[in-house]
Amino acid sequence: MKATYFAHDVPIDILRDVPEAKIYLGRRNLNLDEIDNLEPNTVVTISVTLAGGKGGFGSLLRAIGSQISKTTDQQSKRFD
Repeated sequence: MKATYFAHDVPIDILRDVPEAKIYLGRRNLNLDEIDNLEPNTVVTISVTLAGGKGGFGSLLRAIGSQISKTTDQQSKRFD
């Protein structure tokens, strides 16, 4: 997950507790102490890796799709 902030709006207190959080100024990785030295209207990007894995709605549909019986009734098919 990525979010863009002005340097003076960065939630530093929260980010100290999130070891996976990375702060970027362009492509340069900053540490939390460097943010205090930036101009207030400098735009930085915060990237946080969330715990979790693959899966989601598409994965769910594929799993359910194999359980649904296929119909041979030609009258039930829709044609546009």
